[in-house]
This record gives sequence, C-alpha cells and structure tokens, in this order.
Amino acid sequence: MQCCQFSSGTSTSAPARPHGPQPCLVGGQPCLVGGGSGSASGGGACASFPPPPAGLQPQPQPQLMQPPQQLAAGAVPTSMSTSMSAVAPPQRGPGPGGLDAGRSAAEIPAHMLLGVSLPYMREFARRHGYDADTPSHLVRELVLELTAPTLRSMAECLVEDRTKGGLPAVGIATLFVSHAHACSYHRMVDAVEAHFELHELDLARTFVWLDIFSVRQHSVDTEIGLIGLVEQRIGRVVMVLDPWDKPVCLTRVWCLFELVHSLQPSVELDLTVPAAERARFVNALHQDPGAMQAMLTNFDARNASASGDADREAILMVIAHYFGGILEDDDDGLEYFNQETRMAIRDALAGMSWSIM
Repeated sequence: MQCCQFSSGTSTSAPARPHGPQPCLVGGQPCLVGGGSGSASGGGACASFPPPPAGLQPQPQPQLMQPPQQLAAGAVPTSMSTSMSAVAPPQRGPGPGGLDAGRSAAEIPAHMLLGVSLPYMREFARRHGYDADTPSHLVRELVLELTAPTLRSMAECLVEDRTKGGLPAVGIATLFVSHAHACSYHRMVDAVEAHFELHELDLARTFVWLDIFSVRQHSVDTEIGLIGLVEQRIGRVVMVLDPWDKPVCLTRVWCLFELVHSLQPSVELDLTVPAAERARFVNALHQDPGAMQAMLTNFDARNASASGDADREAILMVIAHYFGGILEDDDDGLEYFNQETRMAIRDALAGMSWSIM
C-alpha cells in the first residue's frame, strides 16, 4: 500500500545511507528514521510515527502517539486561528523561552522534526513540472492531495526514499526555512541553495524543515502551535527575502509568527535571497546604502496580512500581548516587536552582505 498517492525519489533498495541511521527521540526513547528496509510507503518507516487512521493500513502497527486527526471527506482546514490558544504566552514580556516559556520540546511529535533534503526539493519541482512562476501555495495544494490517503506529512511518506543522486530524501531537520507561500517555489529553493553554498552545508547531512513537507497538511490547526518549539529544537532559522528590498514574508502574519520565535538567544537567524535578488542586493549596497535602511524602516507588523482576518487578529494579538509587557500597551508592544525585528534583520543583512560581496 502506498503511503501517498505519489512517492518521489528511488527506493531504499539502494545501498545503505553513507552516514548511517539518524536518531530521533520519542518520549526519550531512540528510534531510527529511515533505518529499516523497504520503501517509504511500506513497513520500513520509523515505528515511532503514529500509524495511518483505521481503514488506511493493511495490518495493525504499534501506536506510540495519537494518530492524525480524521477530517470529514474532502474537508480542508481554512483557518488556523483556533490553534493560537496553544501558543499564548503565560506572562507578558520577553524572557527565557520566549512565547514558549514553560513548554517542553517533548511535546513535539517525532514527525514534526523531519526535514527534506535540498536535492529532493529540486526533484519535486522538476517531477511535477513547476516553473519559476509557480507559487508555493500551489505546491502545498498538491501535497495536500498526495497525502490525503494517510493524512501523514510528505516527509513521513519519504523516510525511506533517496534522491536520484543516491542521497537520503528525508532526515532529522537541521535548518528551519521561513518563506511566503505567495512567492515562487522555485525562487525559494534557489534562495535555500544559495544559503547552502554560502555556509558550505553538506547536502547529505542538512535537512530543511519546510512547512509544506514537514507539517501534516490535514492537521495544520493542531500542529501550527508547535512551530516555536520546533524552531528552538532546530536552532537555526533562515528567512527567504523575495524581493530583498520589499520582502513578501515581512507582510504576512504567519511569517511574522515564525520570525518572533527566532528572536531568542538559542536560535540563530539568517537571511537568504534568490540569486537574482543577490545581485540587486549587492548593487544597492554599492549604489545606495540607504536602501537597506529604507527597507527596514518600511516594515510594520501592523500592516501585515493573512488569508483570513481571524488569523491576522489572533497572531497580532499574541505578538502585541507578549511584547507589550515592556510598555504595558499592546500597540506599543507591536512597535517594540517592529524595532526588535528591524534590528535582527539589519544584523543578519550586514553579515550576509560581507559574505556575498
């Protein structure tokens, strides 16, 4: 039985992974991701993942966590505001742990720690005929369809797969990527590749946490509240600026929600741009250094948008309440968040500018 309607890459009948099995922890107990035999759609998947809902599996499997939430046939989550209660801060004001103070990484289901390899991200686009203009939200819609039979994440479906080049398609995520779904998937992957090259990351050992592939798209409402814990567990967040001078990600509240969790001492924030944007960025530094400051000045969380008003209001309320602890005013809290974000982006841009010139 196929885990998904479509499985990309080659089967793990290929030689064993060059760097051996990768450990993950579920309830403090080790398991192997991709350490078994067979395909990602077969019995070689990590035994710590919950089995598909009843009726979607040929044989019983051990259930160590709750199965994915069963949705009515054809139902698709349309609003994620109901999940915001899971991330409401326990007290006002920034402090250790940020919005997730008092919460534990043990709350993260094993499947949400999976990431995909950069070669797989490229192969997925080629296999499905995506061009440079295909937005990421259309990729998500396809993943939603492909994973409908089991309600798993795409990464779960691929734990035993390899790319055409023989590299593992999935592993424990080591890099969290924040991006705007309205932007080009191809340009996003290009920007991630630029980050790999800039930091000389190993294609065989670096796995990207991308919401499209790492989250169970049929259970978004119940998993989105764990994003902050995931970021802190991974420890490295890279935000895709496209275009660099007017980044779409800084106008979307869900990207800001991811960004606010990266403003923690335990999380390293980096920025990346597509190759075409990198050239514009360098030219702007030479011709008009003030362009960078102008971009930062124009950023304002209060102008950010979302697909639904409920999502927008819920996220801005959480951010405002949290940062408002400094000045005891929610509107001032958003401005404080603006200042912190501008400072973080300025520092990240400064570091990036030295590296790419």
